Amino acid sequence: MEDFYSYIKNAGANATKQEEVLNNASEKKMRDMEKTVQDVAKKYENYSENELKEEIIAKVNKAKQDDSINLQEIEQMANNIAPLMNESQKQRLNEILSLIRK
Repeated sequence: MEDFYSYIKNAGANATKQEEVLNNASEKKMRDMEKTVQDVAKKYENYSENELKEEIIAKVNKAKQDDSINLQEIEQMANNIAPLMNESQKQRLNEILSLIRK
């Protein structure tokens, strides 16, 4: 049986390793999310505002039919990102939200 000092030392090392694993997983998740956002932005970069709205409406309607959309999560996300937007962007976001709520 190991002594208490060795146990504490190893416990701290294991905690550090666990933190490192979690940090690496979080960093990977953030990189993956960033890549996804970049891919989506690239896919829609040449769409007009009306084309984007039509695309959003089509995807939301499909998700509603599939029962795979959570309007509360969308509202929460909108509330989280709204403070980062200027007034024009907030207005567009609210327009999109009103279309989604229909």
